[in-house]
Amino acid sequence: MIEINLLPRQMRIKRDDKLGLILFIASAALVILVMLNVCVVSLTAVKEFQLGRLKKKWDGLAKQREKVNQALKLSSNLSQDAKVIQQLLGSKVSWSFKMSRLSQLLPAGIWFNQFSFKGTSLALLGSVISLKKEEMALINSFLNNLKQDKLFFADFDNIELTSVQRRVFGGYEISDFVLSGRLKSK
Repeated sequence: MIEINLLPRQMRIKRDDKLGLILFIASAALVILVMLNVCVVSLTAVKEFQLGRLKKKWDGLAKQREKVNQALKLSSNLSQDAKVIQQLLGSKVSWSFKMSRLSQLLPAGIWFNQFSFKGTSLALLGSVISLKKEEMALINSFLNNLKQDKLFFADFDNIELTSVQRRVFGGYEISDFVLSGRLKSK
């Protein structure tokens, strides 16, 4: 085969020079790859060292994290209590007056076991005893007295009897009852 090369002799590349050029490019690429590998390995080692230090620091802060978690729980509990107190104060209901009126309207034979207030709901748990077997009449009379007393009932939408359970104690029949009421929304 005939080869025509129009370049001057000093610029012509010989076949041996082509092989040298290829070897030079390959060795340069290999050196670059090795340098990149060394950089990646060294960066990985540095990051692992930093990660180890941060893990030790994190483990050292475990007691402080526990204290912070306990403080957050306490704060949320106090916050809920504060909300309930704000509701009670914000309702502008004189509970001492309400309790006094309950006491004044209470017929003989009825007593209170529990008085609870949650949100806008009132629950009054009581018991009644009657030697004449008039427990329901006493409860209904007490409920009617509460509803008719304008001073007591003014802040409520309604008060109703929600349950009555009978039990025997010491040979006497006792009726436990629950009165429920809801404050008026203002």
